[in-house]
Amino acid sequence: MSFPMKRVATTEEDSPGKRWGGSSIVLEVQVYNTDTNTGETAEVPAESVPSSGGVSQDEIKLLLGHTCKVDLEAKYLRLQRLEQSSSICVNAGMRRSDGLSRLNGRRYCIPTEVVLMHKAAGGPELVGKSAAVNLLDWYDVDDVIVLVMERPILSGNLLRYMNENLDLRDESKAKIIMKQLLEAAIDLQKKGVFHRDLKPENILIELSPAVPRVRIIDFGSGCIFNNNRYYYLPGTHTHAPPEFLKRGEYTPGPITVWQLGVLVFEMLDTSRRFSTQGFLKKEIQIKMELSYECQDLLRRCLASKPQDRATLKQLQQHPWLNPTTSTIFDYYFF
Repeated sequence: MSFPMKRVATTEEDSPGKRWGGSSIVLEVQVYNTDTNTGETAEVPAESVPSSGGVSQDEIKLLLGHTCKVDLEAKYLRLQRLEQSSSICVNAGMRRSDGLSRLNGRRYCIPTEVVLMHKAAGGPELVGKSAAVNLLDWYDVDDVIVLVMERPILSGNLLRYMNENLDLRDESKAKIIMKQLLEAAIDLQKKGVFHRDLKPENILIELSPAVPRVRIIDFGSGCIFNNNRYYYLPGTHTHAPPEFLKRGEYTPGPITVWQLGVLVFEMLDTSRRFSTQGFLKKEIQIKMELSYECQDLLRRCLASKPQDRATLKQLQQHPWLNPTTSTIFDYYFF
């Protein structure tokens, strides 16, 4: 059983008076059409799906999903359209009610994105606790897969935030976001999740009274993490690392560091989008107006050879993010 990767999505806002995990929520529903590009599922034996031992019915329901279209329409009401592109449509909406689900001893085909989101953020009872957005529910109805997800209130994607808040004159805001992105990337790796498409459109910035908070969305290009080489790269090829363009292969750590470097580059040069081909041809270059520390971090992320890139842990200790560690780094400029 497989599901194509073309997505149409709706978002659902919690109705007045409803609460999930002690705070009001916004849900997002993603619908996968089955007429294009085959996607992935994970076949899970029933015995490997927790059924007792302190595991809640909510967690069981989350993993197994539902197949009743009537239940879906009874629980969620679609409202006004918020966003649309060639492959995704986002609508506001409202949750009406909840349902229950039980195991029956069968083997289950679970969409990979469901597995990844559960590994990354946990169940509905943990809404808002991790950088990854939470999956609240999902349905397999007719010829579509519907994912019901948390949508943080007062948030927008990083692309919009960059255009409105970031520029070369102020690196401090980019540092706040980069620190959180590094923490999120390391946390996902520990949980066995490989996102594979970290870009401004897949990162929400949740605005709070204190500092902007990073939330990771859209695990549709992701897979289970391992240290093997990968030969298929879904997602944004304009940001693909040099090793994929040259040899058609990549590994999780170096490509994640490359994508984080691209994010910092775009956060501090909002005049244009990054292109790997343009960067390799030196049509796009690191701005000399940036601080020496920032230039060094970008070069350590955007090294053309994957073995020359810093690791995620090394980046956490970089002097641009931690000025007190500057003495243990040797700056180099090309």
